Amino acid sequence: MSNRFLEGFFIGGALGFIFGILSAPKSGEEFRRDLADGSEDLYNRASTSVGTIKEATNQAITGIQQKSEGVIKMAQESVNTAKENISSKIHQMAGQSTGILSDEN
Repeated sequence: MSNRFLEGFFIGGALGFIFGILSAPKSGEEFRRDLADGSEDLYNRASTSVGTIKEATNQAITGIQQKSEGVIKMAQESVNTAKENISSKIHQMAGQSTGILSDEN
């Protein structure tokens, strides 16, 4: 889910809650009690949602780190193999050029 969706979800929920409380015909004391209870409930739900999102984000980050470590390891192995191949070819060419130079003398 996108951040904009979550923002809209929470803001819409809060506005709906406030509108519902304000439109209900209750006494001041009942209204304040309901408002306090509803605010606490909304806070608890928001805290739970934030905790869930945080956990999912941490899991995603861990997964990305593990995958990137594997990719980096593969790249290092590939570079090392290419380096060894190039070094081997350079030694072969050096040996051939030494042989050619000694044949010419």
